[in-house]
Amino acid sequence: MKTKYKLPILICNLLIAIIFSGCVSSERLLEKGDYDAAFEKSLKKIQRNPDKTGEFSILKKAYTFAQRSDSDKIEEYRKSGQPNIWGNVYQLYSSQNQRQGKVKSLPYKVQSSLGLPEQDYKLGMEDARLKAAEYHYALAQQLLNQKDKRKARDAYQELNNVDYYIANYKDVSSLKTKALNQGKIFVLIRVDNGTNNQVPNEFITELERINTSRLNSTWVLYDLNNDANKCYDFNLLINVQEVRISRELVKENNYSFDKEVEDGVQPKLDRNGIVLKDSIGNILYEKRYRKIYCYVRDLEQHKESYVNVTVSYYDNISHTLIKSSNLDGGFAFNHIATTANGDLSTLPSNIRRRLGSMPAPFPSDFDMLMQVSFVLKDKINSYLQTNTRIIY
Repeated sequence: MKTKYKLPILICNLLIAIIFSGCVSSERLLEKGDYDAAFEKSLKKIQRNPDKTGEFSILKKAYTFAQRSDSDKIEEYRKSGQPNIWGNVYQLYSSQNQRQGKVKSLPYKVQSSLGLPEQDYKLGMEDARLKAAEYHYALAQQLLNQKDKRKARDAYQELNNVDYYIANYKDVSSLKTKALNQGKIFVLIRVDNGTNNQVPNEFITELERINTSRLNSTWVLYDLNNDANKCYDFNLLINVQEVRISRELVKENNYSFDKEVEDGVQPKLDRNGIVLKDSIGNILYEKRYRKIYCYVRDLEQHKESYVNVTVSYYDNISHTLIKSSNLDGGFAFNHIATTANGDLSTLPSNIRRRLGSMPAPFPSDFDMLMQVSFVLKDKINSYLQTNTRIIY
């Protein structure tokens, strides 16, 4: 019972917390050291009512403490001497610049009352932006030099980081192309007949109708034909394991239907067989019934086919099997030829609809297999699309 009420209680607590946070005053937020929240809350109040002078001192303190806190963090980053600090430094300078911009958007008389000094944060932003781009650019080059596919993908992301800071920086565009080409993984799909039975080429061809465009991604490309210019990282083997085709079966069923229908009238008899009469001597009559029949003959034809395949992912670098699954499909041919002799009115509608049907030619083994191939092809495509994350 505890589990049943746990989620609603958590939701209620969250809603209470949100409502409560909305009710907390800017002064209380300032006292708690939540300078950004205090600044934003006080700023909104002043924007709605520029004459709300009671908020001026809170806004000024929150602004000053927030700016100072960011400056202290920037100084700490600079003293660390680490090359990966510049993205954080850039974000801190951006925060300072944005706060200052919000203050400058206030009416001039409010700005005058606040008396906050204006500083140029754009120089720091520009310096940090350039150094952040340089850092990610150098890291991308190091990763590309390792000639490793996954490292090349990491390099591509680092080059995207460079774009974030500076567009069209140096030869980033060509390096991204290099990273894309270097980081791609190639998968060769092959369909094999692993049975001792001869399987039509058309059957294999149908299984090979795989929608690779739905499997391909930025980094993983699938091929159905072996390209001698590519080194395949993975093999995806679809192996036909079992093929069964039943013999042609014909079964005869004979059965009948009957019902009673009215057939005039007859004298009414008592239990002793004496004709009954009314009080004045007239003979009493009752309805007479007779039974009608219809005899039905069904010829049931049946033939079925079944194929089982394994779908296996092989890592050609480590020479290991990653995953293997069984998929199967079947097709059944069923036909009933029905004839009837007798009173057709006794027949139910489903039997009556079959009357006049003749025995059908059985589909060939080839046709039975091709029908299964259509079913299996769809299953294989669905399975491969579901498992694209196996290869990354």
